[in-house]
Amino acid sequence: MVKNHCTHTWIGSFAARLTQLRPGLCIGSAVQYAVMSLHHAAELEPRRAAEIFVIANPNPDSVQRRPAAQPAELHAARYRSLFGARLAAPTSVP
Repeated sequence: MVKNHCTHTWIGSFAARLTQLRPGLCIGSAVQYAVMSLHHAAELEPRRAAEIFVIANPNPDSVQRRPAAQPAELHAARYRSLFGARLAAPTSVP
């Protein structure tokens, strides 16, 4: 496995090459594919790994992607709705 400081470089190179090979692919998806591929292809050059990825996955919709994280505002709003009432209510300490 690649060391952490090298991992970011590997992911960046993979994603850059993937966006060259698939110009319609957004950078976020390219990075997500790179992260998914890192464990299996870390021993390969990242540009070559991206080329193999494209050959192995001619239809980009066939790749199982992880769900994207929700924006922080949604999490904060949900947290406030769940716990805000408790925080606003006065508490009595015995």
